[in-house]
Amino acid sequence: MPVKLRFCLAAAVLLLLSALVRVDAADAGTKKWSKKLCNGVSYYHLRTYVGGRGEQHVHYLKVDMNNKSLVVRPALAHGTVGRLETVGALAKRHGAIGAINATFFDTAAKHRKWPVGLIMIDGRLLNKTILYRTAVGFTAGNGVVFGVPRMEGRLIRSQGHPFIAVWGINRPRKVNEVIMYTPEYGTTTGTRLQGREIVVRQGKVIAVLDGNSVIPQDGYVLSLDGGSSAMRNLPDIGESVQTQFSLGEGWEGVLQALTGGPRLLKDGRIWVRSKQEGFRGGILSPTSRSAIGVTADNRLLLVVVDGRRKGYSTGVTFTELARLMRGMGAVEAMGLDSGGSSTLYAGGRIVNRPSDGAQRPVSNALIVMRR
Repeated sequence: MPVKLRFCLAAAVLLLLSALVRVDAADAGTKKWSKKLCNGVSYYHLRTYVGGRGEQHVHYLKVDMNNKSLVVRPALAHGTVGRLETVGALAKRHGAIGAINATFFDTAAKHRKWPVGLIMIDGRLLNKTILYRTAVGFTAGNGVVFGVPRMEGRLIRSQGHPFIAVWGINRPRKVNEVIMYTPEYGTTTGTRLQGREIVVRQGKVIAVLDGNSVIPQDGYVLSLDGGSSAMRNLPDIGESVQTQFSLGEGWEGVLQALTGGPRLLKDGRIWVRSKQEGFRGGILSPTSRSAIGVTADNRLLLVVVDGRRKGYSTGVTFTELARLMRGMGAVEAMGLDSGGSSTLYAGGRIVNRPSDGAQRPVSNALIVMRR
């Protein structure tokens, strides 16, 4: 770990372990404390009233995205798609200044807990499911993008051959689908034999197999279900191929991205379309919440509202969260995974009170680091 980062984290731990000092009172009944963690990153604890259900405790990081020495990016639990790890453990493993839980994930799956939506890390798409929801992206220059990316993926063959469309990345293959598997998925694809798999290493096809192929560490596997029309367009062994991906208009230059939802703010206005983004049932009730937003002057807000704790903090709805984010200065914002997953790490420790009584292992997190 670089000396500067060690010093920064050590100083932050000492600051946070000491008693917080009240620095501001935004309005009647609202109290706010803050501590600077590093140049460009500060932690805040806000005690306020939202939603008419008593006092709420809000914890957030403010990250100056104009500071080019900082980078914000997703990180996978144990570096693998489908595994779980606590935010605290993940953040410490990466030497992060701060971290927040990120995408929703499939808790009903028996063996692996697949993340929902899209994850891009350092320009590499590592997860893509069918569901389209609001996502956040970051460019190389720390620009922040909110919207619904529309991934288009292709395996490009030599001249004269049609491309093969890629349907998804690092998730179980379904009927008629074409899925790409990278080393972040595991050692093998785990697919059935009813299909064909193109094994690519360093840009060349090294094998065309029936299923459950070994994923090369310096390559990937393109897996085609037996009913896919692309089965008529398989490349030859030894053929040079390349992948091509796009996230759609407005997402050019994005290197880091992940899906959350729903959208909370758009151009400074409350913009909550929960049902249109597939959110229904109990998740719409007041609970612990995590969110990400950006201010007009490019300050990133990573926010957790504690919830499910009667007498301390009951939590908020998505609309109440949107109002809170707007009051904090955000002009664009979206929700992240909520409930027991809501966790904020700052300066070496967890600063909020997770509603499960302890950290819930999650699929991935958004981490703040020195570049």
